Amino acid sequence: MAQFLREVQYLIEYALIWPVVMLARSLSDKNAERLTKWIARAAYGILSRDRKWAYRNLELVFGTNLSAEEKRRIVIGAFETIVRTRVECIRWTPEWMRTHVVEEGGEAGRAFRDKMAAEGKGVVLITAHIGNYELLPAWGHYHGFPTTVMYRPQNNWRVERLLLGARHEYLPNAVRRSTTGLMTLGYVVREGGNAGLLVDMNTLDNPAFVDFLGFKAASPPGAAALALSTGAAVMLAVSVRREDGKHRMIFHPPFETIRTGNKRRDVIANTQQYMKAIESYVLAYPEQYNWPHPRWRFRPNETYWTPTMPIEEIEKERLAPVHSRIPDPTPDDIRRSAIEEYPRAA
Repeated sequence: MAQFLREVQYLIEYALIWPVVMLARSLSDKNAERLTKWIARAAYGILSRDRKWAYRNLELVFGTNLSAEEKRRIVIGAFETIVRTRVECIRWTPEWMRTHVVEEGGEAGRAFRDKMAAEGKGVVLITAHIGNYELLPAWGHYHGFPTTVMYRPQNNWRVERLLLGARHEYLPNAVRRSTTGLMTLGYVVREGGNAGLLVDMNTLDNPAFVDFLGFKAASPPGAAALALSTGAAVMLAVSVRREDGKHRMIFHPPFETIRTGNKRRDVIANTQQYMKAIESYVLAYPEQYNWPHPRWRFRPNETYWTPTMPIEEIEKERLAPVHSRIPDPTPDDIRRSAIEEYPRAA
C-alpha cells in the first residue's frame, strides 16, 4: 500500500511539473523570470518546513544583525534562486550561455588544468549551493573544462526522466551520488580528468565535522579524500548572479593540499579550508544561498536539530560570534591575484 501511495504521489507531482517544464521552455527570458517569481512565492507559502529551516539558519548565522524584513527578503530570494536555477537548467543553450555568463579566472584555470592533465593528474572542482551552481559544469562542458559531476537524482523517477534530457545535454558525464559514484570520480581524476562536487550539504555518510559560519557542520569528505588519494588539485568555482541577470563565473586558484600523514585529520583540515573559502560568498550574497537546506541538522554527537528547537539549546554549540553581511569577496585585486597565481602554481 505504501508503494502504491508513493506512485500516486509521483504521478500527481509529474502531472503538475510537466506543464511547467513545457511552459518554461517556450517563454521569453522576461516571462520566464515572471514565472520564476510566481513559483518561488508559491513555494515560500506552501513549503512551511523549508521556510522554517531558512529562517532558523539565518538566525544562527546573522542573529540580530539583520532585521526581520531583511531576513524575509533573503529567504524569498533564496526560494527564487532555487526555482530560477531549475528554470534556467531547462532553458539554456550554448548561445544563451554566451550572452548570460561573464567568466573570471577561467582562462588561467584551464591552463592549470591542462598542466595537471599533462602530469597525469586531475582537478577536483568544488562549489556550493549558491547562485546557479548547475551552470558551472554546463559552462565547462562547452568552454574547455569538461567535468564529471556527482548529483543526487530526483526521488520521483518520472520527474527525473523528464529532466534527464536537459541534464544530459549539458552534463553528459554525470554519476549518481554514492560510494560507487565517488570511486568513479577517483578513476576520472587518476586519468587526468576533472571531477565536480558540491561540498556544502549536510551529510550522514562519514561526515567531516568542520566549522561553517560558526557551527560544526557535517560536511562531505569526498573532495579532500580525492585530493589526498590521487594527487588531484582542488579548485573552488562559484557562480553568482549579477543585478543585470548575468552570471559571474569565478574560478579560484587551487588550494594547497594539507598533508600531515594522518589521513582522517588531513581530510578534516582540507575540508575546513574549502568551507572557509565558501563562507565569504554566503555572507556577501545571502539571497543566493540555499538557506532552506538543514545545513547544521546532524550533530557530532549523532543527534539532530529541528527548526523548532529552542535557540538557547543550539547556542551552546556556537563556535564564533554571529556574522554580518560583507562586501563582494572578490574585489579587483583578488581577481587579479586569482589570474596571476595560476602560472606560479603551475
